[in-house]
Amino acid sequence: MILIPLGHFFWSRLALPTPGILFYVGAVTFILGIALDMVNIPAQTVMQQHAPEEERGRVFSFQSMLYNAGSIPVLLFAGVIADILGVEIVMYVLAAAILAFSWWAARYSHRPVVS
Repeated sequence: MILIPLGHFFWSRLALPTPGILFYVGAVTFILGIALDMVNIPAQTVMQQHAPEEERGRVFSFQSMLYNAGSIPVLLFAGVIADILGVEIVMYVLAAAILAFSWWAARYSHRPVVS
């Protein structure tokens, strides 16, 4: 995520042709999409394996509802926040939030499971 504003920063400092930044952003976004699929597909596979067969529909509908409930407020205010703070600052904040959540998830995943 942080590669997009950094790429724009370096692209403007090196005085490279402007249309090239579109290809750069497209390539980074494509790689981010692949990385997202590399997380979502195994996560959904594990959810399907661990959910009881008669409850799988409920598990996936709850996961979809929770995802939408979390993302809709962010999407509603992301444009306003980007207008106020600037797109690059918002991208840096999002990258920092993703890094912090990744650190938390890695730390949490190494704890022993108590049943």
